[in-house]
Amino acid sequence: MNTAHTFPFMSLHQIHTSPVANPQGKFRIVHLSRKKAETKLVIITKYEVFAIPFTDILYCEAQNNYTMVYCREGKKILCSRTLKNISESLHDGSFLRIHKTYLVKESEIKLFQKQTNEIVLTGQIILPVSRSRRQEVISSFLRMN
Repeated sequence: MNTAHTFPFMSLHQIHTSPVANPQGKFRIVHLSRKKAETKLVIITKYEVFAIPFTDILYCEAQNNYTMVYCREGKKILCSRTLKNISESLHDGSFLRIHKTYLVKESEIKLFQKQTNEIVLTGQIILPVSRSRRQEVISSFLRMN
C-alpha cells in the first residue's frame, strides 16, 4: 500500500493565508511568513549569496543579460539576472523604471532636471530618464513630495 500523498503546488501567498493539512491531519502548516522574502533581494553570484534588504538598494543598471545592483555605502553587486527579472523581484512598489537600463528606488530621487531629462539621486548620482518614461517619473516625483 502506497502511503505517499501528493499535494498540489501552492505559492507562498496561499500557504501564508490558508492552513493546509495532509489527508491524515498529521502535519499542519499554520503560518509561514513572507516578510523576509518580501523585504530582501536574494542574489546568487559565482562565489557568494547575498540577501540585500530593499532599503539598502539605491538603483539597478542593466548590462546586457546581467544587472549591476548599487547599494548604500558604495557596494556594487553584479548578478546574472536581467533587469526585468530583478524588477519583478522588487515587487513592493518602491522602485521605478526610468530607462531601459535603469531601475531606481523612488525615495532616493532628490531632483528631476527637465532640460536634460536626468534625475539626481542621493549621493549626487545622475541618471538619464528616457523620453517615454519622463511623465511617469514626473508623476512619481510629485506624488512623493
